[in-house]
Amino acid sequence: MYDQDVRTRLENAIKVMVRHPDARRRPLPSVKAGRLAMRELGMTRAARRQESSSGAYSAFIFIGDAVADAYHLAGERGLSPEGIDALHETRLTADQPFPGDAASDVIDLAHFFGNVLHLGAVAYDLCPEALIRHGLVHFNAERLGL
Repeated sequence: MYDQDVRTRLENAIKVMVRHPDARRRPLPSVKAGRLAMRELGMTRAARRQESSSGAYSAFIFIGDAVADAYHLAGERGLSPEGIDALHETRLTADQPFPGDAASDVIDLAHFFGNVLHLGAVAYDLCPEALIRHGLVHFNAERLGL
């Protein structure tokens, strides 16, 4: 459930992540910066082992939930899930700058989004599209109060 505590933890994770030297790397997102952000959200090796015998499954749930929370925060910044996806796609194109009217906190959110998706893909062999679908399902369910 997305609430003020989740929002605060997510904002803190983004602040910690952007201090990593590769957090805003383009065009390839940073696994290390994504891992740093997820650790700040509580995703540790011990927590993954404790939640499930399958680290990849636990990572899928944890990262997918972080994507859902990023969609909520994006909505508070005036972006739809498609908008944050589009900013992430812009990041992947090295020669295309972010839109001039994009605020720095929105750009940092786009970097968080890309870094955690890349972490899932590289470290856990997870499909980014599946993580996005998981995030959208949970975002919409939480938004509707389900």
